[in-house]
Amino acid sequence: MYKHVWLTGLLIVGPPLTGLAAPSDRSEPIEIEADSKSTDYQSGIGIYRGNVIITQGSLRATGDTVTIHVVDGELDRAQIEGRPATFRELDEQGREIRGQANEAEYLAREQKLRLLGDAEIERDGDLLQSQRIDYDMVREVVEAQGEKDGDRVRLILTPRSGDSTP
Repeated sequence: MYKHVWLTGLLIVGPPLTGLAAPSDRSEPIEIEADSKSTDYQSGIGIYRGNVIITQGSLRATGDTVTIHVVDGELDRAQIEGRPATFRELDEQGREIRGQANEAEYLAREQKLRLLGDAEIERDGDLLQSQRIDYDMVREVVEAQGEKDGDRVRLILTPRSGDSTP
């Protein structure tokens, strides 16, 4: 099994990723659209099915099924399933970050994002692909690994004009 750990700024050249929403986006309302919704208010679980679209500021995430877990009135975690589940947002410099996987899980209180199954993150022409990508937004650490022997992590870095790094 192959495993790489990089500081986020080295993963995709440029400033660190900000997570599911840029700091200015986190104060924006969250809007969810779906074909259907089922909520168990006792357990704090809402399930959205069919062409689910989530927006919050510059963030846009899509999937086939989204499960939202709320604890004490606040988002605890969100699971997005799709073929693929996708997200895109803008970083602090206005550059678009795109990601996709068969499944994504956002742990709000821990500020962690996990992408599973054919996972990839792309920013500014750079691309990271793996079967599993974990991003700790607090520590700004990304771990990418295969799920079984033979799975490989793939990184494509696009040269920048004026960049003297080999």
